[in-house]
Amino acid sequence: MIYRSFQDLNLSCLGMGAMRLPKTGEGEKIDEAKAREIIEYAYEQGINYFDTAYRYHGGANITFIL
Repeated sequence: MIYRSFQDLNLSCLGMGAMRLPKTGEGEKIDEAKAREIIEYAYEQGINYFDTAYRYHGGANITFIL
C-alpha cells in the first residue's frame, strides 16, 4: 500500500467509499455482517482512509464506519 502524509496522519492513497455498502433490502438499512466483512478486509489490506457522508444510507453509515 502506498501512503501519503497529511498533517499528522499517514493515509493510504487508496480509500474505501461507504456510499454503496451492502443493504438488507429494507430501504437503506445496511447489511452489517456483509459490510463489516468488506471493511475489515480493506483495513487488513492497509486501507485506512474511509470516505463517508451523512446522506449515505440515511446517515447510518457514519455510525457504522466509526
